[in-house]
Amino acid sequence: MSFSVRRGLGATLIVVAHRLSTIYMADRIYLLEGGPVVCKGAHGELLARCHGYRALFEKQLVHESGVRP
Repeated sequence: MSFSVRRGLGATLIVVAHRLSTIYMADRIYLLEGGPVVCKGAHGELLARCHGYRALFEKQLVHESGVRP
């Protein structure tokens, strides 16, 4: 997926994605597990305090690069 978002337009953009590379630069990310939101925040915040997000990130990193973090 390729898209460009212009900031300052007073609009909200909602992107639903399975690949974190699509959304890691978003202002706010919501992680859902089995329906409910289990974590929310920016990419760095979620890596630091959300085990599920960190595990998903590491799994995708290994899958895409073949290198363990």
